[in-house]
Amino acid sequence: MEFHVDGLPAAVDMAAITDAIYNIDPAALVDIDPSTGALRVNAAMSADDLTTAISSAGQQADGLLVMQLPSNCCGGCGG
Repeated sequence: MEFHVDGLPAAVDMAAITDAIYNIDPAALVDIDPSTGALRVNAAMSADDLTTAISSAGQQADGLLVMQLPSNCCGGCGG
């Protein structure tokens, strides 16, 4: 699933968040969109799992806007 997360502070601890997400999905892709400041996550997890991971990284999760994006999978890789 692909997610965009809004509402994180500018001084977010990306290393802690990335580690928490990798504990759920070691193949996840995690970054910050430089144009919007949104956290971008592509991982095999639910929105609730993502919110829990962010919270377990010591980041306040109340008030976050976690948006699950529609799938853009073509099925070509067999995944």
